[in-house]
Amino acid sequence: MQIPRPTWLFSFLLIFVVAVPASAQELFPPCLDQGWDFSSSLLLLKPNGREDESLLFFSTGEMDAYNGSNFNLNYESGIEFELTRHLTEDLRLSGSYFQVFQSGADESGVLAPGTYRFETTPPSTFDLGAASPSTTALQSEFLSAELNLEHDLNDFITVLFGFRYFGFDDKLSFLMRDPGNFNYYRWGTQNDLYGGQIGTEVLLWEEDWFRLDFTGKFAVFNNQVEGSFIAQDDTLSFNNFADESSETTSTMFDLHTEGTFFLTDHWSFIAGYRVIFVDSVAFSTEQITQTSEFDGANERESIDLAMNDELFLHGFNFGFLCTW
Repeated sequence: MQIPRPTWLFSFLLIFVVAVPASAQELFPPCLDQGWDFSSSLLLLKPNGREDESLLFFSTGEMDAYNGSNFNLNYESGIEFELTRHLTEDLRLSGSYFQVFQSGADESGVLAPGTYRFETTPPSTFDLGAASPSTTALQSEFLSAELNLEHDLNDFITVLFGFRYFGFDDKLSFLMRDPGNFNYYRWGTQNDLYGGQIGTEVLLWEEDWFRLDFTGKFAVFNNQVEGSFIAQDDTLSFNNFADESSETTSTMFDLHTEGTFFLTDHWSFIAGYRVIFVDSVAFSTEQITQTSEFDGANERESIDLAMNDELFLHGFNFGFLCTW
């Protein structure tokens, strides 16, 4: 069963963070409004590159027309929010959300006349009768939402556990403009990961004006994957398509070091570095070999989804923290 994608999940997390502690005052009599924290940050994250493998092969010239290693993936911007409600002096409930929009790269060129093939199973070939401008693009999007209960063991160590969602969309497309015609091919994957996580936060250094913290989290997910494929021309004289779904177990490591610069009693500047590693996800670039042969007929194809890729993200965050 496919769980609906939580586009508005963070809104529900905020409501939960706000509403639950109010009713929990009966369970925790000493908690009577211990305070709030809210932070907002700009993210700059860079994903790992793709394998050195043929995406489109020029059979006539016996060479790759496009290769996965050609994509130059750079740092992309995003946003992050976190809201924390202090239940007691050593117990907190926090909800956080981040999203990186349309990370990716594209490559353009002119394809020479000849025969080309995609390494489907078996290979799918097509001919270009003249030099054809072409563009291939790789686009990804990442988002995460989590809800955690945090408990201070002492002044230096905090433990946490909670729920986490991580979403990863990936699309690979090709557009060839043969004179008087164009061909379009696209593979896409949607990874929806739902699960639980545990973690710890360690205070590394603290002064009157500054503190440095390290947070490590480990999550186990059920990854619900949807894959799709489409091939068509501008007249729809051929229209091949496929869509499949499957699921697997994925794990995540999320490591984050962050410094807090105290500006006033209520405002602070925050800056940090984060590394995220997720295994058993589906890249769009890996689905070409998993797709059945398409020959230009209007028919449904099949995809035997590959879900053994590893996603690596790293980068920086800069923002402000407000406490009251």
